[in-house]
Amino acid sequence: MAPQALRARLHGAGLRLRTGPAVVAVRSRLAAVAEGIALHYAEHDSPGEETFADFHVSVDRPRGLRRWWRPQVRFLFDGESPFTPLPGDQGFPMLEWGLNWCLYSHLHRYVILHAAVIERGGRALILPGDAGFGQEHAGGGAGAGAAGGCCRTSWQSSTRRAATWSRCRGR
Repeated sequence: MAPQALRARLHGAGLRLRTGPAVVAVRSRLAAVAEGIALHYAEHDSPGEETFADFHVSVDRPRGLRRWWRPQVRFLFDGESPFTPLPGDQGFPMLEWGLNWCLYSHLHRYVILHAAVIERGGRALILPGDAGFGQEHAGGGAGAGAAGGCCRTSWQSSTRRAATWSRCRGR
């Protein structure tokens, strides 16, 4: 998707992204969020605005003084802020962490693992572990990097939750 079209969808009714079993409507006016989505979600299905979204989320600057003085970003889920705002340069990480929270907190009919996954030749290796044990680093050192595209000749690593599993499953 062209950068201008991506920004227009993020500023409007929301960019729909299919990630694993869920469709998420994302809104944001932050350039860092648009750039992060363009880089890390380029391979994901992006259905139209008429598609039902399981989650409606946004990442933007709060109103008031924190918009300019020591800028912050906040994550909103259905119009509510479940987390403390983060420093202003953390817009895309805030989106990622918020999406993880949405999936883990609301998709109870799926088995959810905290893990990294590396894939080669259509076969995946799941590296589970508790938070803080370095799955991102373990998977990232194996080949294409934590958010790399499909790497056909070496190991691909990703921390893309259920989305990675469904993407690699068909290979």
